[in-house]
Amino acid sequence: MDRLVRLREDYGLRIIVAMQYGAAESSGQEAPWYGPPVLECAKKRGLETLDTYPPLKSLADRDPPRFKGLWLNEGGQLGHMSAAGNQLIASLLRDLLLKK
Repeated sequence: MDRLVRLREDYGLRIIVAMQYGAAESSGQEAPWYGPPVLECAKKRGLETLDTYPPLKSLADRDPPRFKGLWLNEGGQLGHMSAAGNQLIASLLRDLLLKK
């Protein structure tokens, strides 16, 4: 995180730390243990953050077929994000970028 802060300061960059999770983690009852500490570390250093758990969990709960479409079926399990999943993450980042 300190390197990201230096990049922001040295080059005037806008940096967003985005926390992404796998399909099983995104549909669990709470965010995986490692997500909140990483995001808090970034926030303490003044970096913007995007936690993808809340929107993904919400989608998993309200529209399971659409949620499954965000992932590639890799040998019977949901693996990497599909084009639709990547588009969703990109739209979350876009919305955050446009807020400021």
